[in-house]
Amino acid sequence: MTAKSPRPPRIVNAARTCPECGAGFTAHHGRQLFCTPGHQTAFHQRNARRGKVALPLLQVWRRGKNGRTEDTAYAFQQLCALADMWNAEDRTAGRRPDLTVTTKRLSLWNFADVT
Repeated sequence: MTAKSPRPPRIVNAARTCPECGAGFTAHHGRQLFCTPGHQTAFHQRNARRGKVALPLLQVWRRGKNGRTEDTAYAFQQLCALADMWNAEDRTAGRRPDLTVTTKRLSLWNFADVT
């Protein structure tokens, strides 16, 4: 039986940037990503709304991927158009890309915060 390697220590009170508003803030605990609970709620609600729109298209695209049907091409085209529109909205609002936020969240769950 091998011993588990110890987890690196979490750094609390680290300077961070809120992915919703872009403002700098000091985290009060190691996994805090947003400056206020309201910004966290807004972020998650927006992503939930976007997911409800994108999920049916994603399912059509995935289901028809092997057959390369007309519906598959249309679904993929619509997914790309939605992604472009949402990226433009986020850029205009000064929000960071979702992938950046997701990656940061995963790193905070598993590793020490060194940023």
